[in-house]
Amino acid sequence: GVRSIEFCGDHVNDCDSNGMQLGHGPVAEISTWVPLLPPDIAGVTWDGGPPGQIPLLLLTESRPVISNSTLGIEDGSRFAQTPHIEMSDEGGTAVHSVNDRVFADSVEKVVNAWHTFGPIAGPSKLFDFTLNYRQFFEVSVGIPQLSYPGFALRRSAVATHFISTSRFKEENTISEMILSSAGNEIGNVNVMYAMVAVTSSSTPIQLNVSSLQQTVEIIVVQGGYWGLVSPEPSNAQLFHYRGSAPIKLSISKCSKATGCSSTWFQILACGLASATPKPGINSSSSCEFEVKSNDTLTMDFAQLGTSLRSNINSLSQLMDIQKYISSPYNLTITAGSLVQSPGFLEIKLQNGVGGVALPQYLTNAGAKDEQMMIPLRYQVLNKNWTAGVYQRYGFVLGHYGGDTPHVNRWSAMGVSKDGYCHMPLYTGLDRVDVLFGHPIVADVNGYDLIIQVTKVESNTNPQGRGVDLWVIQVNNPTTNPITTMLNKTMPIANLTLPNSHITIQPGELVVFST
Repeated sequence: GVRSIEFCGDHVNDCDSNGMQLGHGPVAEISTWVPLLPPDIAGVTWDGGPPGQIPLLLLTESRPVISNSTLGIEDGSRFAQTPHIEMSDEGGTAVHSVNDRVFADSVEKVVNAWHTFGPIAGPSKLFDFTLNYRQFFEVSVGIPQLSYPGFALRRSAVATHFISTSRFKEENTISEMILSSAGNEIGNVNVMYAMVAVTSSSTPIQLNVSSLQQTVEIIVVQGGYWGLVSPEPSNAQLFHYRGSAPIKLSISKCSKATGCSSTWFQILACGLASATPKPGINSSSSCEFEVKSNDTLTMDFAQLGTSLRSNINSLSQLMDIQKYISSPYNLTITAGSLVQSPGFLEIKLQNGVGGVALPQYLTNAGAKDEQMMIPLRYQVLNKNWTAGVYQRYGFVLGHYGGDTPHVNRWSAMGVSKDGYCHMPLYTGLDRVDVLFGHPIVADVNGYDLIIQVTKVESNTNPQGRGVDLWVIQVNNPTTNPITTMLNKTMPIANLTLPNSHITIQPGELVVFST
């Protein structure tokens, strides 16, 4: 039921994921998403038909453009990109797109993978860039009755994480660099409001986007945030800015009645990480900046796309969600330590394990909102050691596990190339108590080992869950013997180490079965 990455018969469309996470050819990497209404409510469309969502801001062009510099211009939409999948598990996906070659000048217009095949001139001239996208899945709650049953019915907010890193190739003075922008849209609502906090502690600036008389420019620095909401049915969205380089938001009028220009919402660079422009609306600070060869510029934002069924229709409601995501109420950290991480609940592992407990989410009015979700992430100690989550209590569908399916459930997790695991916590549906990280760790001497921990569930008990069986495999891929101490980090029943102090010879595989 997860949104895995699968290609259609044309070998280009990544047709099962939310947008083009892993499209081939000259396509923009997806950078934002909001949840779809299930087909049982919104119906089914095919091959480009409108999906069951009403987003307020989809940054459809995620490829940067140097539009004004002393060395000229270079347009990221003319780059040939190479997609990479990093991981996909039950909780989310992580992908990235490498853009370092450009189409020849003889190609008058680069359209997409179906219309533009080449020729490719070679490496880019002024810069290259990599786009990273991570998505936290909505919760699965059932099987659709009116469409293909392989895709689950889903209910909750969607969290995404987008990182754009540009590397410059020559000394240059850049007067304007567009990092991302919304495409030319008809406009989904007649009235739309925005809020922009230029720093983590500043009072948000409030705008009526549907009645702006002129373009508004706002400089935002790391820790700032912005959001969009409408009193009409729509998917409200909240963005937290995480990048070290300051940015400038350029916002113009956009409504269903008047339409939206191709540049109604743009994110522009406002210097490298060392730049210190004055944050604020219509700031007098210049966003011109100088770069040297191999300088990098990183734009990084987290997004929460709310469900249409949450009925988030005011800026005050959106601010309540921002406060909840930034500091979840009644959060208990049972293992590890809290990391300040805008847009996420992030925990640093201690001795290989982290843990949190949260009550079921309630709005400020005391009402339940089953659509709420908190995106949690943590950095693993070692990408070659099994990582996962041990849910001591929380929501599950309940098809397996006997009388207590929501208690003591284990799921292995994928690790992104930057060493993070991504885990949605569905606090809208139930309280949550989880441990996560590495179930088995080695001491410092065993860092080079490969540790694989696999749960095998016995089906010997027809009345419910049988005995959980575990296999622990430890491999030494080096050319030297390794003597180390293995330790269990979580109170998982039947996961035991008969001999935790071991010496493993080069190339040897040691297997423990419990």
